[in-house]
Amino acid sequence: MTTIFKVGRIVRAWANPMYVNAWYVEVDVGDGPIRTDILYSKNHAYHARMIGNYVLINCDVNPHYPYHNSIEITGKVLTTYRQQVDDFECTPVPTGKYIGDEVTIDDILGI
Repeated sequence: MTTIFKVGRIVRAWANPMYVNAWYVEVDVGDGPIRTDILYSKNHAYHARMIGNYVLINCDVNPHYPYHNSIEITGKVLTTYRQQVDDFECTPVPTGKYIGDEVTIDDILGI
């Protein structure tokens, strides 16, 4: 089974009041409901400027509530660990892909 991601755009981001390095994001994928996820990062400046950024999100998740808050998680944003900065960042969207487009791992790897 191949995981399919959709290209989306972050329309809202806010800090989780219970955890210093946790951020909630709302992602518009062009069709259907806005998706919500929680991202973890040490880089607060990065998350403060992420609204409007394009991301890859897996919309095929079972909606659930994290044990520490009442916000429903309805998607999973694909992140990449960057050793140079010892942190996670959103994986770049492949060139030529737009909101609502489906993307596979092969597309991301350029295969």
